[in-house]
Amino acid sequence: MLSVQNILMILIQILIVICPGVCSALIFYRLLAKKPDIKSFAISCARFSLVVFIFLEMLLFVKGEKDFSWQFISPLMAAKLFAIALIPAITAPFAAFICIKHVLPLLKKKKKPGKKTVIRLIVICLVTGAVAFGAAFLMRQIRMKEIKAVREVIDREGYIIHACGSLTDEKTGKEYDYINNMDALKNAYDNGHRVFEVDFLFSLDGELLCSHEWEHLYLNDELLTDTPVTKDEFLKLKRYNVFSTMWFGDLVDYMKEHEDMYVITDISGGNEEGAAYIARFCPELMDRFIVQIYHEYEYDPIRKLGFKNVIYTLFGTGESERTPEKLMSASRKHDLVGYTFWYYWADDPEFLASLKRTKIPLYVHTVTDEQLEKKYFDMGISAIYTDNAEKGHVKP
Repeated sequence: MLSVQNILMILIQILIVICPGVCSALIFYRLLAKKPDIKSFAISCARFSLVVFIFLEMLLFVKGEKDFSWQFISPLMAAKLFAIALIPAITAPFAAFICIKHVLPLLKKKKKPGKKTVIRLIVICLVTGAVAFGAAFLMRQIRMKEIKAVREVIDREGYIIHACGSLTDEKTGKEYDYINNMDALKNAYDNGHRVFEVDFLFSLDGELLCSHEWEHLYLNDELLTDTPVTKDEFLKLKRYNVFSTMWFGDLVDYMKEHEDMYVITDISGGNEEGAAYIARFCPELMDRFIVQIYHEYEYDPIRKLGFKNVIYTLFGTGESERTPEKLMSASRKHDLVGYTFWYYWADDPEFLASLKRTKIPLYVHTVTDEQLEKKYFDMGISAIYTDNAEKGHVKP
């Protein structure tokens, strides 16, 4: 059964196409100085709406949004598409008018078009082409502006808190990483951090849990074997027999309360499936999720789900995927927030130089030593994944 939100989304999508189509029909009959009957007007509205729809699809394809999904369209994107849809709504009826008034009569009489008619047709084609190109360029600029805004947040932070940050067992004084729970998240947020990497995997009953692996999990002081459990069972467990666990719904509730935080995903056991889960669960927060992809071919499916912000993390790629040509090609074909890779790969001058040539921000993981952090910042790294969520831990 369709929800109210889905119904509203469908209605918005219909309006984006139909309203400009009706506008076109009104302009068209105004040019003809003719009052149509209801049937003729309805047919004209349908034809012009089809022109608008084809225009938008072609525009999205040319712009590199061939994977665009209407399913998760945001209000802002809807407004942009509606404004752009007015372009064919205005130009199409003029083109149709020229054809009906000047071209069709000549074809019927088998006469060559006059100089004025040819000039009019050329002008119509040039104006329509220029406007379409301008609209595509404008959408590209808007898209890059949004990505640059996310890049600026990460660059300003300097640190991406890995797995929600480390915590110390108050009883033993021992520090643990890969916590991925609410206490670690709150600790990092309260210490001033706003960009977090969170690990995800699926439970037996298909829910998204905040966990890196099925390890270091205890129930009643007994270590569980490396076996998946349901969400409810997972929430009863203790990580390292000390810390509570967290599932995706808890994270979403916290994000709704703290609108300035971003989450970078690290999804095990099906990246696209995990991203689709996020898109279904909280479509209103998708702009604040930055999805990590592990191979270039994952980019299109993730963008098709409606995610704007994508980081290409290289730790799982083969050498053939990390050649200078491949890295440059990926940066040109796709709108990436950044590249992420092992910190020690930055010590290879050729590899680092090939990444810098892409002009894409570079992030490394995972570093906790402050001298190493300074070293990589000095090498041009934009941000560092770290377990250190201490107060005052700021980019030098």
